[in-house]
Amino acid sequence: MKQKHIEKNRKGLNAVISLLPDLEKGITRIQYSGSKPVFQLIVGKELENRECVWIDTENHSSTYALTDIAGEDALEKTYIGRAFTPFQHHQLCMKIEEFIDAETEIIAIPAINGLYEDGQINKKEGEKLLEEALKHIKTVADRNEIKVILSNSSKTEGELEYLAGVYSHDYISVNETSQGLKFSNNNFKTLIYPESGVLQTTLPVWMDTKRGKKYGKNKRHIQATP
Repeated sequence: MKQKHIEKNRKGLNAVISLLPDLEKGITRIQYSGSKPVFQLIVGKELENRECVWIDTENHSSTYALTDIAGEDALEKTYIGRAFTPFQHHQLCMKIEEFIDAETEIIAIPAINGLYEDGQINKKEGEKLLEEALKHIKTVADRNEIKVILSNSSKTEGELEYLAGVYSHDYISVNETSQGLKFSNNNFKTLIYPESGVLQTTLPVWMDTKRGKKYGKNKRHIQATP
């Protein structure tokens, strides 16, 4: 029974991952303040053939969640550096070239502003250090054609949140619904939700699909049948 439950959960996770929006090269800002392992879902999708470098704060890098989503071999493909002060975080970002190589597909930096706003340093210094870190991450990502996902912290006042927006070229907004997580940006919106192995959607969406209407440049979410 336990094995069947695990297999059922795996199928459900695979269905969710298959419906995630595609990431483009460069920095994408994740807008989400809940407790679901959103970063692990996105990273799990990118780990099929390549690797991830993860700069962590606030204990976002749950290896249990990553293993559940992407399998045990995901830990061998994910390199995690944890920072506990703004200076440690800044140093990890400024030395990111030392941690990436030709196999690196994605860099994950959740709660990127958190340590710079938690009172360890004044706002002006925090702003300077965070901007330096973001500018360097963007330069490295552009030069090496690497995908970067980052988010702002939900535990701070958020005075420096604007910097993540300045250096991001795209965003993904994530909201919790009664059917599951909803992902959206300017080119994508979740219209179908995998639930217990069944794809659930609304009648208008199904009717539009039957008529051949397309939603955004990512067509993989148009898979439902009545």
